[in-house]
Amino acid sequence: MNNLTLYQLADEYRQLLDLAASEEADEESFGAALDAMQGEITTRAVSLAQVARNLESFEQQIEAAIEAMSKRANRSKQRAESIRTYIKEQMERAGISKLDSPFFALAIRKNPPRLIVAEDALIPRDYLRVIPERLEPNKPEIAKALKAGVDVDGCRLEATTRLEIK
Repeated sequence: MNNLTLYQLADEYRQLLDLAASEEADEESFGAALDAMQGEITTRAVSLAQVARNLESFEQQIEAAIEAMSKRANRSKQRAESIRTYIKEQMERAGISKLDSPFFALAIRKNPPRLIVAEDALIPRDYLRVIPERLEPNKPEIAKALKAGVDVDGCRLEATTRLEIK
């Protein structure tokens, strides 16, 4: 088997097809050459498809590992917050505001005041701000309109192809 890439094989195959279409071409020898080259293209394409499938499988494994690690990280974060809350509550219960150790110091500190707005509050206009609404394209509606033959300025439907490996 030669060391040509699939791209090079496809290019040579196309050139061979063009030569086979000429009037001087020996149909039998061109037919054999085309069959042989098509076999090489098939072999190379199948090999590359296997690599693609392996990479897709690897991607799924990585995503599953990310999800599992994310869940572990969240559990650790929640547990740490729970322990911090427990320590704070017990220090407040005992009336202790500061503890020192060789590793770190624990201290209960006051947070800056936090604003809480009641849902039914009648806030004066001076304390309100206007946040403009955000406009973005409604892609499903635009696609529906274009499929129905309606012209939508600046929008078009584009049909592409993909390789399906089953």
